[in-house]
Amino acid sequence: MKDRPPSSCCAVYIPPHHRFRSVVFSPNSSNSSKNGADFPTSAASVIHSKLLDRQNIPVLNAKGTAAPPPLSYLQHDEKQQQRQRTYNSNNGNKNSNNQSSQYNSAYCHGISKNGSDRQMDLSLQSGTFGEANVDEWKRKLVILLHDDGKQELVSREKKDRRYFEQIAALASRMGLYSHLYSKVAVFSKAPLPNYRFDLDDKRPQREVNLNFGLLKRVDAHLGEYLSKKSRTKESFSDNCFSKSSSNSSIVTDEGLFEQPEPMASNTAIMEKILWRRSLQLHAQQQAWQESLEGRGILEFRQSLPAYKEKDAILTAILQNQGFTHPVRIHFLENILEMMGYRLTPYNQIDDYGQERMWKMSKQAPRKRKSQIASAVEDALRAADFKDFSPQTWESLSCWNPDCIGFNLIEYLLSYICENERPGAVLVFVTGWDDISSLKDKLQSHPILGDPNRVSLLTCHGFLASSEQKLIFEEPKDGVRKIVLTTNIAETSITINDVVFVLDCGKAKETSYDALNNTPCLLPSWISKVSAQQRRGRAGRVEPGECYHLYPRCVYDAFAEYQLPEILRTPLQSLCLQIKSLKLESISEFLSRALQSPELLAVQNAVEYLKIIGALDESENLTILGRYLTMLPMEPKLGKMLILGAILNCLDPVLTVVAGLSVRDPFLTPLDKKDLAETAKLQFSRDYSDHLALVRAYEGWKEAEKDLAGYDYCWKNFLSAQSMKAIDSLRVEFLSLLKGTGLIDGNATSCNTWSYDQHLIRAIICYGLYPGICSVVPHVQHNEKSFSLKTMEDGPVLLYSNSVNARESRIPYPWLVFNEKIKVNSIFLRDSTAVSDSVLLLFGGSISRGNVDGHLKMLGGYLEFFMQPAIAEKFQSLRREFDELIQNKLLNPQMVLHFHHELISAVRLLVSEDQCDGRFVFGRQDLKPSTMPVMPPQPTLVSRTESGPGGDNSKSQLQTLLTRAGYAAPTYKTKQLKNNQFRATVEFNGMQIMGQPWNNKKSAEKDAAAEALKWLIGGTKTGHDYFNHMSMLLKKSKRDH
Repeated sequence: MKDRPPSSCCAVYIPPHHRFRSVVFSPNSSNSSKNGADFPTSAASVIHSKLLDRQNIPVLNAKGTAAPPPLSYLQHDEKQQQRQRTYNSNNGNKNSNNQSSQYNSAYCHGISKNGSDRQMDLSLQSGTFGEANVDEWKRKLVILLHDDGKQELVSREKKDRRYFEQIAALASRMGLYSHLYSKVAVFSKAPLPNYRFDLDDKRPQREVNLNFGLLKRVDAHLGEYLSKKSRTKESFSDNCFSKSSSNSSIVTDEGLFEQPEPMASNTAIMEKILWRRSLQLHAQQQAWQESLEGRGILEFRQSLPAYKEKDAILTAILQNQGFTHPVRIHFLENILEMMGYRLTPYNQIDDYGQERMWKMSKQAPRKRKSQIASAVEDALRAADFKDFSPQTWESLSCWNPDCIGFNLIEYLLSYICENERPGAVLVFVTGWDDISSLKDKLQSHPILGDPNRVSLLTCHGFLASSEQKLIFEEPKDGVRKIVLTTNIAETSITINDVVFVLDCGKAKETSYDALNNTPCLLPSWISKVSAQQRRGRAGRVEPGECYHLYPRCVYDAFAEYQLPEILRTPLQSLCLQIKSLKLESISEFLSRALQSPELLAVQNAVEYLKIIGALDESENLTILGRYLTMLPMEPKLGKMLILGAILNCLDPVLTVVAGLSVRDPFLTPLDKKDLAETAKLQFSRDYSDHLALVRAYEGWKEAEKDLAGYDYCWKNFLSAQSMKAIDSLRVEFLSLLKGTGLIDGNATSCNTWSYDQHLIRAIICYGLYPGICSVVPHVQHNEKSFSLKTMEDGPVLLYSNSVNARESRIPYPWLVFNEKIKVNSIFLRDSTAVSDSVLLLFGGSISRGNVDGHLKMLGGYLEFFMQPAIAEKFQSLRREFDELIQNKLLNPQMVLHFHHELISAVRLLVSEDQCDGRFVFGRQDLKPSTMPVMPPQPTLVSRTESGPGGDNSKSQLQTLLTRAGYAAPTYKTKQLKNNQFRATVEFNGMQIMGQPWNNKKSAEKDAAAEALKWLIGGTKTGHDYFNHMSMLLKKSKRDH
């Protein structure tokens, strides 16, 4: 569904949370023509004049330099002009003949340069997508290309979606990008991501509902706090918020929070400064060597025994660099020729079992080639296998690069066991799925599955250390050791008795998709250096053999080296470090790297740091950002740690941060998976992976007091090594926090609220935001389930080892997650469920919507609807809470005892929010200038047992609109997949959607009730109020 032009894009992509300046075609628009929306005449005239005046269009490429335009649009084509004149004449558009012919003439000459425009037109005219539509789309796309004020073209026409492939091919030839998002077709100058929330009619819209008694108690705490604050404002400011009164090291450290001074722009001046500094350092070194202290150190070094023999030692090291024994190399063509094995399209499909049918289906032939196959397509096409037998040539012609080759590996291993000399075998595959499935297959083999002849072992980072030790032990006499491993065995470990290596040529390596802002863990071809490393594993102690399960031509097409990490990972921590060193602009500094990262990757990192509050809009460090630079961890973990220290909830937060900084302590052995999952369930009771980790660590700590820590880990399938690492990191992080001045040595005061799990959940949200996804419940065939959606990816899934992945229902509307990664789909790791109140108080910045009671987050992706009084309460509480955190960071010695009422209000709200709201979709908001909306009051419509909107909701809505002089509302009802119905009510050009119901009548009542609730903005009852609302609507109509 997504098309990219053959050339690289010449425009910079705007992140999805920023609205594009778009040309939108809507079938319901009053300005749209039958082929889409026409452009204003004045705009078309301006663009037409630009086409005549500009001979060359300077376009900036990725490096910011001028690049030639993708096509030339200024040459004339008489045939196309005549065709356009005929079309315009038939459609009554005689006045626009010359203008349209200029557009199409310019386009067609550009197409003719790269191919036949006649063939392109014929291909676009398939079906009913006629010549008139082709010419119309040529005109639209040419206008888009030459309008500097427009970034993209958006069409909601069903006809354009039906023939999207043809239009996308046309756009691609013009150097544009295209993508079909559900019911919206987009054509853009810049690459398009896989998901756009601004084009998603079902993005999360949350109706928030809070108990009146809870609001009253929160209001009492907040009112008391504000009253006390106003009475003591002046003295409080003098005594507690003055920087000069603080004894903290972070405030008195001279120059720590100063802004970076601008560097000298003249290169010659900078070189002169550096040269002088070098001379000064050299003089200081000589002075030290001649000093009494320096001479003493030098004499002591010369008296060491190794100093006298250092030349001999260095010479011996130089002459004895070590070596590997010779290794015979066999590529796929050699293997097939030597063993007579034959490949077919069917015996290459790897069997992953019923649980992973999706992985087997990916190997089936398909129209679009995968990334793996596309990378070596040219090499295979140019390869010459004439020196091999026809059978080998036939096998190579149907070789599937997407497959690992389980059947071939099984054949090779049985051949080695029966015919080759003793020695261990090392088999390289891509990941844990491959290891586990291949092991299951080999265990069913009569030879390879016989434990008296073969010892089948696995090597993966998730295995317990006790299991990993088995791969280094020598097997019994007559038993051949076979180790299934990932690329961890390339360099990290060495198995001495390995003689044979089987290399699939692929590995799962972390990469970063900057366009979709998503880390990826996808199979890809290894580099030549990695292939040599794998080959070298076979020649450590004796001559060995390596079987590469891919042709030599594919090996020749490999990259020489792996991509550097700066090109494969997100850059948030690096960008924060650059700002802490008071260097220049982040993008300018990184542009001078040996291999500079993609500009969009840098923009994503900077935008993330702005969202979490580490950078301001000018990319300068904020007070929070300066603290984060002092903590050697990811910014989100540092932010979590800082708030845990401020709110005196430190101990559990230390455990969470340390646990997320090391390898997952929960182990999943291949042969004891069910037992491991059962053991983890005892720690998971609150829909949180992070709280499960806290409980597991606390249990281990108690066991350690009785010297039973190892037994505790063994029984609960925990990694003792990871637990010790967590314990060590907790001590280190605590020391770092003391250095910032945020905490003192009193452990009791730092853990006043450590028992409050709701507050811990809120602090986790504060750190992991904007890693947020919605949890939308579903009921299908009487079975409960839920779906997840994020801002940048749309639908996502949970990793199978998450405690939330086993739940059929999560009673919270949101999940915050530590990490997302794309494998076959996008998966979320380490998640915690949170309520609406937690997200609104501890998430990102909040902005007002178009009407009272409407709040937005993440640039409008998250929308919240509530009574205006509740919205005002959230905003007031959030404003005071943010001010408290800011003041505490400015003055770490500030005592929070004076803010007890505010913290009590926050704790009360996050602990007693019952998540009584609901998700709605397609809710439209009317701007105040269009129709006055009354302040929210109690509801006009009572939801009785007779229906979702009461018996009279439809009649009330019709009466209200009729009195105001509007037409009667109309209803559209759609049957959903789960045999339910959803109705949409339309009036005055507006559409309001109701919730799904079991019959059409109830669905229409619910839609009418939603419309009434939206029109009134509240829930006030009474005949007088109903009449008053009708008068307001009448007045609104007269005004417009």
